[in-house]
Amino acid sequence: MLACVGVGLPAYSPADAPASESAGAQSDAIATPSDAIATPSGKDEAALRARLDNAWSAFEAGDLEAARDRVDGVASGAFSAIPELADECAALGAMIALRMGDAQTAFNALADRPESSRVTRRFRELEAEALATLGRTDAATALLEALVGERASAGAALRLATLRFEIGEHRAALRALEIALEIAPGDYYAEVLRARCRLELGETAAAIRELRALLARADTPEAHYLLGRALEQEQDLAGARRELVRVLDAEPDYLEAVFALARVARASGEIDDARRLFERYRVLQRADWERLRRGTALEQECARRPRDVTIWLEAARFRLETGDPDAAIAAAWHALALDPRADPARLVLARALRAQGRFAEAALHLQKLLRADPTHADADRELRELIERHAKG
Repeated sequence: MLACVGVGLPAYSPADAPASESAGAQSDAIATPSDAIATPSGKDEAALRARLDNAWSAFEAGDLEAARDRVDGVASGAFSAIPELADECAALGAMIALRMGDAQTAFNALADRPESSRVTRRFRELEAEALATLGRTDAATALLEALVGERASAGAALRLATLRFEIGEHRAALRALEIALEIAPGDYYAEVLRARCRLELGETAAAIRELRALLARADTPEAHYLLGRALEQEQDLAGARRELVRVLDAEPDYLEAVFALARVARASGEIDDARRLFERYRVLQRADWERLRRGTALEQECARRPRDVTIWLEAARFRLETGDPDAAIAAAWHALALDPRADPARLVLARALRAQGRFAEAALHLQKLLRADPTHADADRELRELIERHAKG
């Protein structure tokens, strides 16, 4: 997700949101006379600006529903009268939709604005993200190439690098990553992808040096796995084994690490260990294939029954259970778009946000569940756990 555009914002608390969370309820916050739409006065424009600032505040607090309702209310009074506010409404609406996993709505919000608005850097970054998410890689890449050429943002460079890497253009991906790291030194995701590019290009010495520097700051299984692979390529089998064992100590089902450690054992002449690890890999791989099969079937069912809350909820639960919180969040939002009172979907959403480390947003949705039903035992318990863990931290 692209970073939120910085604007001056008043303080916001989820408690400020009306209990109904509906667009109609939000529109009562600041009255806007109907004749102001045709010829807005300074006072009317200030009212719209205040409402838009409230929408930004809700967005930054993670209350996407309140942000969406508020920006819709502003847009109805701004599109025909105040183009700059209409542009900001479109941009914020697109960002909300992208965070909810609805790239098509994001793209539509941007496409509705005139060409003079869409050529701005902010619009191009958002449009590229929507296109990439929709699978329109060529169009997304063209926009991102121009943005990266302008040194527009680290996010654009990283997104371009990801797209290039996915289609096997590792040298082009590496060039984009160097720009991303020039703009944002130390970005973890850029450094990890750079290491993957180095390994694909056979630049193992550089990969080892950069990964060791990264591990000094971010001791993660992924970084240890990549270092293990690099050491294996350099024929440092003992070093590779050490790194891969660390990965599996932290994540026993790390599929790629099991396979890499099996290779290292075989190359070291440890045939029994290699045989055991390859068998373990085959078991994990079969489970992975089954997850893929089930996930594909659920995607097809969601496409066949797009207005069925139950199938989106099933998809959200499955994605969360199989370690894909991004997809779980998108599916849960689809369910909530169909039925905002679908409490089971909101609970899955809260859990997926928590799995991503977005604790404040997770707490917000647990609080919404408790406002709707103060006896909701799961929401109460999980909110208490969040509060206790943050208090200890």
